[in-house]
Amino acid sequence: MSCNKFLDTPPDNRTTLDSIAKVESLMRSAYPTSGYMRMAEITSDNYDEHLFPAFLPIHEELFFWQPLVTSGNFSSDPFWNASYTAIATANNALQTLDQLVITTPEDLAQAMALRGEALVARAYAHFMLLNLFCQHYSPTFSATDLGIPYILVPETTLSPRHERPSVAFVYEMIDKDLREGLPLLNDSRMEAPKYRMNQKAAYTFASRFYLFYEKWAQAEYWATRAIGENPTEWLRDWAQQATFANQVSGAQPQPAAVNAARTNLPCNFFIATPACETGLLYSATGNSGNGRFAHGHYVSDWEVHNAHRPWGPRINASAVDDLTAHTGAWLNPSRYQSANQQRVMIPTIPEVREISNPVAGTFVRRVKIVLFTAEEALLNRAEARVMQGNLDGALRDINFWVRSTARPPDSRSATHQIKTTLTETDLVAWVNSMEYYEPLRPSAKKRLNPCFPLNAEQTVFIHNLLFMRRWEFTGTGMRLFDIKRYGIQIERRKINSNISTIPTFNSTTRIMNSQAHLLPNISLYNPRIVAEKRSPRLVIQLPPAVIAAGMTPNPINPPAIPGREGPETAPPRQSNTATVDVAIID
Repeated sequence: MSCNKFLDTPPDNRTTLDSIAKVESLMRSAYPTSGYMRMAEITSDNYDEHLFPAFLPIHEELFFWQPLVTSGNFSSDPFWNASYTAIATANNALQTLDQLVITTPEDLAQAMALRGEALVARAYAHFMLLNLFCQHYSPTFSATDLGIPYILVPETTLSPRHERPSVAFVYEMIDKDLREGLPLLNDSRMEAPKYRMNQKAAYTFASRFYLFYEKWAQAEYWATRAIGENPTEWLRDWAQQATFANQVSGAQPQPAAVNAARTNLPCNFFIATPACETGLLYSATGNSGNGRFAHGHYVSDWEVHNAHRPWGPRINASAVDDLTAHTGAWLNPSRYQSANQQRVMIPTIPEVREISNPVAGTFVRRVKIVLFTAEEALLNRAEARVMQGNLDGALRDINFWVRSTARPPDSRSATHQIKTTLTETDLVAWVNSMEYYEPLRPSAKKRLNPCFPLNAEQTVFIHNLLFMRRWEFTGTGMRLFDIKRYGIQIERRKINSNISTIPTFNSTTRIMNSQAHLLPNISLYNPRIVAEKRSPRLVIQLPPAVIAAGMTPNPINPPAIPGREGPETAPPRQSNTATVDVAIID
């Protein structure tokens, strides 16, 4: 009898899932605890190499699109493992819910809500793994492109072997989970909903998924479920955000970044605190000893936050009387420069330090990042409407975003060129104001080569929306996914000076000023290091341990090894009068 008592006792203190309450507690950990943002950011065109000599090995591997062999908290294996751990948690919850004997309407309602959350959480973790470690979805290629294992049940064997299905299969499985899970979600039955897949977060995720899946009508539908036709009440209050300082004090995060990630802001649908260094990458102290690869002045000045915007150029209206400085937008990233370091600080992603040993003073770096926002739902819907030919609807959505982002004119004459409502003609004029991007002569307009067709009018709108998305999502890794979606070719370059002249705009000729002065300050590698449409270089290789266990690795180009820098000869400049293959719309 005593032997039976001993055998009836669990060998450790693990939780036995035998109630709805325990499943509810379990679901709080059904989300990845490691971040992908740094991998995606440095792989994208948001980064250049600079003169500063110090660097982290993993940053060099990411920047030059090499397989990640550096281990540590911020390499590929923690995100892979954390994502499949989250998937396992969701699968355990689903299995338990199927086995529980439920006798009351209250428990049944709670079980249905938890089932919906588990299905959507499982879909989300697979989706992020797929977009980081695989080619982007395409009806032409995805039936044969390698996907990632889609796990539907808890693992019961040690080191199970999984084959890689196609990208198309994984999309079908995510679609199936979303179709079943989304109608079951119920925020009223969820504790701390801002840290879980609540309804608005899930609807925004669905809008992203169906946008990437090229199911435009469904993307529009779910975005509208998240924010309604008029999203004004949900968008970020940038005037309030601008009252916080975009600076650091010692090890403290930026006050503006801390405010941007607060749970009580209506725009923040889903907040996570993964182990990731993204909060450091865009702060003043973040690249200390690691400034060789950064989001620097040239990228910001010519392509993103300091570039000429669709609603008007960057202006420099100084503070006067009770009016603060005015640049044409509420978001005004600080420019950091020290010796040969340069970077731009984006005040939206605060660092969080999790103390691991108080005596030794060691800690794990985390970020508090908003994974889904009202702004994403809005921009997803605008793009989906463009792809359906609803340009009027897309323009309404663009103007919701512009009115939230652009700082309105005031009594200073310099501010009067800023528009808070755009016309289609304004969108065309902005596109026509720039030549297509060349690495030595940058601009915010890069050639688009998606796997789906774009007509001339759609191309104008997509150029504008890609700029707005890059502005909105800097630091989140979203830019890499947009590069892959639109087949944008990118190239690695080295910045040889800290000095970048912020572009000016000629309101008479409606074109940007000459960029020739930039040529001595930028050089390319020889041979040139390029990632073209569907390049394997833009697909993060599977973690080494996963490959060693027998899973088929991604195809790779020959590793990009830096050679001697230029000087490369830039192609002849073309006239500004015929810069884009789109019609001028009256």
